[in-house]
Amino acid sequence: MIYRLLFICICCFSAVFKLQATEALVSAPLLKKSLYYLDRDLDKAEDIIVKALEEAPEDAEVNFVCGRIMGKQAENTIIYALSYAKKSLSCLRKAVKLEPSEIRYKLGLLNFYLGAPSIAGGDVNLAHEQVAAISTVDEMQGAKAKVKFLMATEQNKKLKAYLMSARKKYPDDAEFHFRSGLLSQQNKMYEQAYEAFKAAIQTHEASSHYLNAMYQLGRNAVLSNLYIEEGAEMLQIYIKIHNIKMISLLFHGLI
Repeated sequence: MIYRLLFICICCFSAVFKLQATEALVSAPLLKKSLYYLDRDLDKAEDIIVKALEEAPEDAEVNFVCGRIMGKQAENTIIYALSYAKKSLSCLRKAVKLEPSEIRYKLGLLNFYLGAPSIAGGDVNLAHEQVAAISTVDEMQGAKAKVKFLMATEQNKKLKAYLMSARKKYPDDAEFHFRSGLLSQQNKMYEQAYEAFKAAIQTHEASSHYLNAMYQLGRNAVLSNLYIEEGAEMLQIYIKIHNIKMISLLFHGLI
């Protein structure tokens, strides 16, 4: 009897896996097309992702992209904002349900709960639950989610303490240093901001936070009139990386 139940379970799992694999193959071209139009023609992107959902309703990535597109539609309209927000939430929840170990999906749901008004499904408590869920999958990503949560809920005292702890625990990750620097800069604690941005740059991490720390270190020099030469050097590097031809504007008041 036990072996028979085990056989049935294996067969069921195999059937589901084959269905999902088939759906992924069918939906791939539509998924790629919807992402292409995401920043070009949102209505067209919506039409395509709706068709993809019809063909592959159990594809987690299709549901996730649906959540992104419907969320963007909600931001761009007033009359249909609530309807789009509900569609976005439904798709994001399903994506998480289908692949609970995928952090991108959980972060998408977290962002929705934090960004949407309560009437559209926004919920601080559910957002906090997602932070905990992300932490169980990946501790460092959970820490980043916690930072996002504290920022969104404007718990600056807790955020400052948490960032200090995270910087010690994850010294090679630029984001925690960068966020700490921004918080110090906002509070006009420019020396602390300098140290944090400097730490972010020293990670040499190939990320936007690493590059933005260069810019912010230069900006911090403008605001504080401290470490002028180093600030100018960081801005020069930042400009070279981004191939920006506005040196005189960015250096205004710095040299």
